[in-house]
Amino acid sequence: MNDILQVQGINSKGFGIIPKLVMQDKRLTTEAKAIYSYFCSYAGAGKTAFPSRSKIISDLGMGINRYYKHFELLKKYGYIKAEQEQFEQIANQSYYGKGLIIMLYTGLRVGELMALTWEHIDFEKCVLRVEQTATEYMDYEGDVPKISRSIGTPKTKASIRAIPLTPIVVELLEQLKVDYPISDEYIFGRLEGGHVRYLRFWECTNTIAKQMGIEGLHPHCMRHTFATRCLEKGINIKVIQELLGHSSIKMTVDMYTQTTDDMKKDSIMKLVSE
Repeated sequence: MNDILQVQGINSKGFGIIPKLVMQDKRLTTEAKAIYSYFCSYAGAGKTAFPSRSKIISDLGMGINRYYKHFELLKKYGYIKAEQEQFEQIANQSYYGKGLIIMLYTGLRVGELMALTWEHIDFEKCVLRVEQTATEYMDYEGDVPKISRSIGTPKTKASIRAIPLTPIVVELLEQLKVDYPISDEYIFGRLEGGHVRYLRFWECTNTIAKQMGIEGLHPHCMRHTFATRCLEKGINIKVIQELLGHSSIKMTVDMYTQTTDDMKKDSIMKLVSE
């Protein structure tokens, strides 16, 4: 998911390009005010013109951990709203959107989500077990093409894993079971039996992206966002590898090079910080 931010609720009050209200808020650190001022310099340029997280950190000369420490203050006091929060609010309003939120907090692949059954959820231990995956392929009935679906074991042993569930996901799953009793087997099933198609999650993602005015969003972005957030929170790379079901740490590091580079830079800068 793109790192796009919304600066809302302050400029509309008439406080100018660098709102006086923010500058006078004693709850905010100097760094938080600097970050907000940077955001305001891009306000009104359109979401597609807003800089990436990497550029923001580079321009401000901050390490990623330092940036997020002060960024969280701006979120806490309502000066900014992160894209992921807006995405979750919209997604939570639909059946398939709830599946996208589950991916955001577990790092599941789309096929793994589609193949998920209620037997794979241990509500008592708050654990989700990944033991199978769904695939779709083009088939034919005579000369008529059709999309066929199958359930099988994951390609690698590493993909067979247990993922601890946050209270957000547990609550969401409990809500799904009550509000959408569509299938006794698959969490995302069909009335006629079997699991739902990938197309349903793609259409849901596309609909949400249009509402938010962003481009290039697809279901697999949920998994990438999960991994990036884990890295930003300082979770051990070995743990992230196991949560994602990657067969090697190298695969995890190679996929998220930019984030790990930012974290290495921040770690080195701590050696010279006061």
